[in-house]
Amino acid sequence: MNLAHCLSEGTPFLDEDEFKIERPYRVLVLDGEMSPALWAAKVQPLGGAHLDRIRLLPFRGHRLDLCTDFAVEYLIKQCIDFGAEVLAVDNFSKFAHSVENENDSVQINRFHHNLQVVQERVPSMLATILVHHAGHGGTRARGSSVFRDRPDVLWDMKESDPPVFKIEGRHGRSFFVRTLWDETTNKLTYRSGETPSPATEQPVELREKILRHALELSGEESISKFAAAVSSNRFYRDTRAAILALGDEGSLKITKRGRASYVSASPLTHGEEEEK
Repeated sequence: MNLAHCLSEGTPFLDEDEFKIERPYRVLVLDGEMSPALWAAKVQPLGGAHLDRIRLLPFRGHRLDLCTDFAVEYLIKQCIDFGAEVLAVDNFSKFAHSVENENDSVQINRFHHNLQVVQERVPSMLATILVHHAGHGGTRARGSSVFRDRPDVLWDMKESDPPVFKIEGRHGRSFFVRTLWDETTNKLTYRSGETPSPATEQPVELREKILRHALELSGEESISKFAAAVSSNRFYRDTRAAILALGDEGSLKITKRGRASYVSASPLTHGEEEEK
């Protein structure tokens, strides 16, 4: 839902330029788990002025088997009518009722082939996102190896609280993304850094670290990237709150563009450093 929202708004996923989204896209979501009321209750707090660029096709309590020609033709028509550029399917098991065995490569390949048919026959379609549950060990997608062979990019959730993803694909490299739920934006945000120290950082020390990092900047930095560079993952919220407090008092310059905030040094920051 976060990704669909960012795609529709044209804002970076996880508030990070590393996951930059070049422009707004039209996203059609095929959802087999949430009712329309629950979807609305979850997506509205995300805000945004372009929710019309997201269309939900709710199938909770209903069947649409993407292994059948009927479902493929239905989905193609819906995508064309909406002008969908991204299709999100949540999740595989809800739209593959005729698949008797998730380890059967023939059946799973038919499902993936049909998704590819949809993508190829919808002129505006650029990408498909497929959600699939992991096995009991959580180490890989449940079932046939086709789930790993067919996609171009894989996001495997390795931990759920907070969500940690391993990303790999045809680009030939893999890396981890640690995320945090940002209560100010109701969205996931990106975190990086080493394993945090168990000792809590003192407010005075944290303030000094923030101001020192601001002076090292040649320009500005997103607030999430700034906080990750200053402090450990565990104290991300405290660090962000301290940054905002310094912005309120004028020690930092915080610029808000859309829903994203950027931090840079202010004249007051330079003055404090010279006094020290």
